[in-house]
Amino acid sequence: MSDRDTGFFAGIMLGSAIGFLLGVLFAPASGEQTRKVIKDKSEELTEDFRSKTQELVDRVKDSLKKGTEKVQEAVDELH
Repeated sequence: MSDRDTGFFAGIMLGSAIGFLLGVLFAPASGEQTRKVIKDKSEELTEDFRSKTQELVDRVKDSLKKGTEKVQEAVDELH
């Protein structure tokens, strides 16, 4: 994954978190409701982060595997 993709992903996560917090802070709700919304959203964002992180790990592993295979092919051609 390129630095551009990683930066884009980080920007989306940061923007989502900021938008959520501003929405919660300015929404007319009781403290208990606000805490529940924050808890639920933080769990959702955490799961989304874990999922995206796992996707990134899988893509990196796949890229490394393909790179290793190409290096092995090049070495085999030299022999």
